[in-house]
Amino acid sequence: MKPIALFLIALAAVAMAQTVSPIHSLSPPFNSFTWSGNRKLKGWLCTGDSSIKEYFIRLTPDRQSKQGYCWNDAALNSNKWVTTIKFRISGAGENLFGDGMTIFFTDKESHEDGTMHGSSDHFIGFAIDLSTFRNPDYYRFHKDISLYSSSSPDGSAYQPGAAHPGCYSNYRYFEGRQDFSVDNYARIQVSYDGDLNRVEVKIDPQNHGHYVDCLTETLTLPEGWWKKAHIGISASTGDLADNHDLIEVSTMLGITATDSSLQAKEEEQLEVAREESLKNLLNTEGVEVETLNPKEMALFALVKEMNDKQGEELQKLKRELEHSMAAIDDSINNMIRKLQQRGDVSETRISELESRMQNRVGSSLTEQIQNRISVLEKMLDNSLKQEVKKKSSNWILPFLLLSVVLSIVRAYA
Repeated sequence: MKPIALFLIALAAVAMAQTVSPIHSLSPPFNSFTWSGNRKLKGWLCTGDSSIKEYFIRLTPDRQSKQGYCWNDAALNSNKWVTTIKFRISGAGENLFGDGMTIFFTDKESHEDGTMHGSSDHFIGFAIDLSTFRNPDYYRFHKDISLYSSSSPDGSAYQPGAAHPGCYSNYRYFEGRQDFSVDNYARIQVSYDGDLNRVEVKIDPQNHGHYVDCLTETLTLPEGWWKKAHIGISASTGDLADNHDLIEVSTMLGITATDSSLQAKEEEQLEVAREESLKNLLNTEGVEVETLNPKEMALFALVKEMNDKQGEELQKLKRELEHSMAAIDDSINNMIRKLQQRGDVSETRISELESRMQNRVGSSLTEQIQNRISVLEKMLDNSLKQEVKKKSSNWILPFLLLSVVLSIVRAYA
């Protein structure tokens, strides 16, 4: 990336830091690493089947029976906040896909296994559930975006078979479309006002730049519950699957501003950042801003804008490449797993066949040997009998003569 683009990003970050809580937020690029070389997120722990890329976090791949989670380790400790999440749910299935993801604002300090897309529904607080699978068992109660809350950890907050606040929204993308790109993502804005105990949810399903109202609900929660509230995001797949990607989380504490006021504030900050970045760029190049006339300033601004656009195009190409490589890598790994499974089956089958052949051969040889021994024993027995009979007939006459001689001797004696 060129120094100018880096400079602009740094200035924009400084401008936004006045309102965004960095310990409750995350944004790409994710370029921090552990000692073993794996990517990590400061203040967040991602576990399960999740994987951290440079420009997004894949909670689940487009494969069956996957679960991934990211949990913020810092309590919000504020009775007012606005959290904006950029996410992308997409996959290869045009008509068959699922299951979804859940955004938690609860007393859970870390992830716990459970029924809400892999996370526990025993909590104090509330959760925003985004479900892309319309379960026929709960079809009449299905909402694409639903609110579930609980004032006690002993009960189950997740009740899909009952009426609950929510709305319908088409935020899921089919990756088989020719116009699909990494710029296809949705934005959801969750606002909480502790003075009124009220939750507001807005959605920009196709990233068109403006939100539509989804729900506004007053909750019954214990006083001061928000002091220990943590943000958690969980996603899962079942028999049906999708990619569930987390792109950015931005949390502003102490405010419950409406969509229009937030946008105005962001636009004002960006405009100030643009002006400051232009002035600093000119000063870096040794140009005195005070000496420039309006036409020269406009020309420099145009050059900077063109440079920024080139930087944005380069960033998009890098994001497209990473997204494509992630899909290829997942496909190859899945193929390897299937081949290994087939190999294991083949090896097991071969071992079984070898064992059966050995048993059959051993049994056959044993039977043949026994038969041969039996035949030999019979032959030997017959041979002995004939020999004995033969020998015994040769000795009869001598014995008779001996008997006659003995009789004569006795008579003369």
